This record gives sequence, C-alpha cells and structure tokens, in this order.
Amino acid sequence: MDIVSSVLEVEALTIAYGKGRRAIEAVSEVSLSIESGEALGLVGESGCGKSTLAMSVMSHLTGGARILSGSVQVCGIPVNGLRSSALRDLRARKLAMIHQDPMASLNPRLRIGRQLREVATLAVLSREEREARIEHTLRSVRLADTHRVLSSYPFELSGGQKQRIVIAMALLARPALMLLDEPTTALDVSVQAEIVDLIAEIRSSSQMGMLFISHDLPLVAQVCSRIGVMYKGELVEIGPTDQIMNEPSHPYSRALLACTPRIAARGQRALLTGIDIPSKVREPRIEGCRFADRCSNARADSCLEEHPQLRALNNLQPDDRVRCHFPITEQADVPLQDAVRNDTAPAALPAPLLEADHLTRLFPHRAVSGNGQAVRANDDISFHMYRGRTLAVIGESGSGKSTLARLVIGLDQPSDGYIRFEGSKLPPSGRSDKVASAMQMVFQNPGGTLNPARTVGTGLRRAIRKLTNLKAASAVDQRARDLMLAVQLDPALMDRYPAELSGGQKQRVAIARAFAGSPALVIADEAVSALDVSVQASILQLLKHLQAQRGTAILFISHDLAVVHAFADDVMIVYRGKVVHSGLVDDVYHGPLHPYTERLLNAALRSERPILETTSDENTPVTAGHGCVYAQKCHRRLGDICLTVEPPERRAAEATLRCHILLEQLGRLSPRQRVMPQACNPGGTSQLAAQ
Repeated sequence: MDIVSSVLEVEALTIAYGKGRRAIEAVSEVSLSIESGEALGLVGESGCGKSTLAMSVMSHLTGGARILSGSVQVCGIPVNGLRSSALRDLRARKLAMIHQDPMASLNPRLRIGRQLREVATLAVLSREEREARIEHTLRSVRLADTHRVLSSYPFELSGGQKQRIVIAMALLARPALMLLDEPTTALDVSVQAEIVDLIAEIRSSSQMGMLFISHDLPLVAQVCSRIGVMYKGELVEIGPTDQIMNEPSHPYSRALLACTPRIAARGQRALLTGIDIPSKVREPRIEGCRFADRCSNARADSCLEEHPQLRALNNLQPDDRVRCHFPITEQADVPLQDAVRNDTAPAALPAPLLEADHLTRLFPHRAVSGNGQAVRANDDISFHMYRGRTLAVIGESGSGKSTLARLVIGLDQPSDGYIRFEGSKLPPSGRSDKVASAMQMVFQNPGGTLNPARTVGTGLRRAIRKLTNLKAASAVDQRARDLMLAVQLDPALMDRYPAELSGGQKQRVAIARAFAGSPALVIADEAVSALDVSVQASILQLLKHLQAQRGTAILFISHDLAVVHAFADDVMIVYRGKVVHSGLVDDVYHGPLHPYTERLLNAALRSERPILETTSDENTPVTAGHGCVYAQKCHRRLGDICLTVEPPERRAAEATLRCHILLEQLGRLSPRQRVMPQACNPGGTSQLAAQ
C-alpha cells in the first residue's frame, strides 16, 4: 500500500465568480503542496484569492464561485466532484478549518460541551473514550478549567477562549490537514500571541499539515516553514520563510514588508510605506504583469506586455519561485528613519488643547460583572493632549479604551471627573455646535458610519454644511472635492455608494468627513486594525500628513504596539480601566517597563513568552480600592503587597508607571532587540525574559 506523504496537492487551480463575460478569476493557475507535518503560510491583501483557495480545498465554494480547471487532492483523495457522503467523511476525519470569527463555528444557543461531543461522535470511540479525548484536547489548547468551559455558552467565554474552543473542535477528529483562515486577526496582541504559540506547538508536536492564511507576514513567519505570496489570484512568490522574510524577490513581497509596522530602537521608528492603490477598479492585467500598475520597477516593454511565469530563481534554490521579469536579489533591509516625534517634555509645551481630570465611568454590576460590584470601565484617568501631537491609548479588549473615547467625544457621560477643552470645562452632556465641530471621530468600521443608501458625495456635503459656515452649493461642492483630494481619492468617487468602494477607500472617506470642519481633535478608535498592512500604512501616512498640515491633535486608540510606535508621540497603557504606564513613546517602550507593558511588548515582538506565564492564582481577588489592578496576572508579583496596597507612581525620564517594583529592577527592551521576528523559531527565548 502506497504511503501518501503529501496531505494537500493543488494543481493549476483556476476559480471564477460569475459566468461568461462577467466571470472574474479569483484564483488563477495556482499550484502548491503541503507535506505531512508541514505548515505553509499564504499571505496577501484582501481579495487576492486566499480564502477562495481555502474554501475550494474544503469543497465549499459559495457566491457563484466555480472551478474552471485544475485539481485539489487531500491525502491523495480528489476533492473535485466528490459525492456528498464521501465529502462529509473527508471533512470529519482528515480535514478541518478554523475561521477568523469563532462564532462562525459555534452555535450561540448550545453549551460548549454539547458542541464538542457532536464532533467527537464522528470518531469510533466509546463514550468514556470520547470524554477523555475531549478533556485531553481542551487541556492541549490550554483550557484548564474544563468543567466550567464545557458547561458554558459561547457568550460566557472571552474571544481568546472561543478561538481555542474552535481549535479544539478541529483537533478532536485528529485531521491530517488543518486550514486556518485569519484565525487571530480580530484578537488582542497578547491573546494573538498565545494562539500563535499554540498553533506552532501543535504543528511541531504532530504530523498535521497546515495551511495558514493571513495578510500579516511576521505573524505567519512564527508558524510556517514556507510562505506563498498571492496577488490578484496568482502566486507571485513562494519559498522558505527565511527567504521571504529576509530576501524577498518579488516587488510586491518587498512592499508588504515595507508596510509592516515594527518596534524600532530608541530614536528611530519604522518607515511605513504604503503601496500605491489605484483609485479606479481595474480588471486583472492578462497580457502583462498584474502588479505592474502598482510597481515602481515596472518597464513598459516587458511588464506591461508579457505575462511573467512562476519560475525558480536559480538552480541552487529550486524551492524559491517568483513571478517577475526583474526579481530583486539583494537582501531586504528593514526601512527605518530617525524619529520625528515631538519629544518635548509636557512642561515645556504650550497650554494643552484637552485636559482630562480623574475621569471615572461606572457601569451597573448586573450589566457586566454579576458579582454585586459596579464595573469601573475607566478608573481615575487623567491626561493632557496638545495640538499637532498624537496620544495613543493601548490596552486589551475590555480595558476601557473605547469607553474613554466616548467620554471625550461626548457620547457618554463620566461618573466622576471632568474634561476641559481649549481652556473651558465641558458639560457632561449637551456639547455646543462649536465643540462638536472641533471634535470628530473615525471608527474602526467605516461601513457602519456611512449611509448605504446615499452616495459618498451626499454624505460628505451634508457633513460640510453641518460643521462649517459654507452654505452655497458651489462652495460646499468644492470643499468636498478638496477633501477627497486631501485623502488621495478621485473626486469622481463621490458619485459612488459605499458598497462600491473598497475597505481602504471607505476608511479614507470617513477620514475626509472627520476633517470636514477642520477639527482641532480627531479620535481614531481602532481605525486601522481591520485593514490590510498596505492599506493601513497608507491610512497612517494620510493621518500624519493631515495632522502636520492642520496641527490637529489625534487620540489614537489601538491594541497594536508596533503601529503605535511608528505613529504616536505619546502613549498611555491601560489595564482594566486604569492607567498603568504613560509618557513619551520612546521612554515607555525603551525605559523601565511595567510588567503589563513588558507582556504586551513580548507579544508584539512575537517572541516566545516563558516570562509571561502567571505564577499567581488569577482568581485571587484584589481588595476593592486597594492593590495593583494587574496583580492577578502579574508574572513579577512580589506578594501580598501587590494585592492589598495601591502601587506608588514612579517617574522614569518622561514616563510614569505604577508598580511596587523598583525602577532599576524592572525589565527593559534591549537596544539590540530585533525589529523583525525570527522566522519559525518555536522554543526560542524572549530577550526580555533573559534580562
């Protein structure tokens, strides 16, 4: 009997949506293979065909998609045209998929235990053996309290716990191939790091093959031994992870690396270079290179006329293949520039634009906690903001970032404390039109703030009339056109509806609307977290340009420390509603580190995290109104003093942190810390942990 070592074989696969002349190729002549125990990463911008390829492997194409040519084999079994019963058996025993949203795989009305048992019944096991396998699988994904998990509904678990449940569900049948489609994109940086570590551990401890789909190259590098880069349905480069991360040969691969934010050394920041995005949707270029209209190296005689083939670079590296007429051969340096932040101490700055003094926001216990105590979404938060500077607020989900934004913008009222804007104390409610015009907000999901029934121009003109003194139709229209050009969009797009724009274009429209009244303060609440790295870089460049041009202050809310380091001047790190570390970005990142900051930096740098394992009981209560808010999870907890005594405020250069540990004993980010992750290095040691 032949032993099949390859768990996935995709040969010259072409998939199209629609029929006839309206057919659009989403995947074009893609060939790849995954061996048993191997992990292949697939990266590229949204719409490049990654998920369509994965769904074809599952034989679950929807939306009118169909395979035009080529084949897919899983463990030697042809998937194309497989009968329903055989396909169900294949999915149950050899194939599993993990989606970006765990709720796409979980029934909100059923307890976790029942859902896991339904999957486990597919295995030929006794009831006792099935229960033992469920218990073992839950523990393998680091869910120790199995009884509580099994008796819980999905809404009673955190995002990270639900994602682990979905992974456990996929592992129960011991599949030969696992497909992971953006499994960590929506997660906080610390939870994301835990899931990535878990995936890498599963890969190294089993012979399971993995196809890991993402638009985040550094993230994929931590799990996969090979990476394929897709653009407009084609594989443009595929090779070993070290090759793609350090010496990518295709201009698009190089551009994706340049778009990726990094944490640089003190006095430097990563130079985020967005890829040119054509304002008009163009059909894939058939006669020439599909990347030619965005490539700075394109040549009219070759790139625009002759379609490049996927070929090996040389005989010495047959596994490195690139689709380019003029591949790049030199090593890719991490693009860095000297920091241009305003590192002036706050005491030397002019009067602040906005002052928040002891802001506190309480929510009734029945709404969240259920333990008889009110939940402090914001707990005694004070800060200043200055014109032309960016203050970033970092924290995990539930830390109170968005609640703070709502208090500042006036969508919610503080339970205590006040806000002073341009020297005047703001009322808890009923902001004046002048203040409303001076404060604007850009939300994470632009589609949720744009009226789908109105054209982009209609919504933009309405904002101009509301936020300025312009009334004449010609003046309003000219202002709208100027705003579109300011955010690098063709004014012709004003005649389109939001559904006809890409995600990046919609976010640019949202920014244009926010700047309609020349605001003094713009609040960006996770405004780039859901975007591809190329679009994200372009949006950040745009915000910086508008800020420099108009002197706008930006309150930038994020959970991504690398983005913050590349974008912000000041940073405030919050945990459970309380500020634990704040100051100038360089002094927070490269000075003495609060243990929570240390944990976040470890996760952001994609390093292994033995230092992050909590040595305390996470269920140990902190006395109300006393103790450190982070004490329950702190890997450096000193003892009872952290649980019972409020930590003192310690000053380090232009940064302030609250911790019982002396400054000289706190960890630091080494100046030699790599700004790019080591590729596929399970078992590595954190540089922070070694200090």
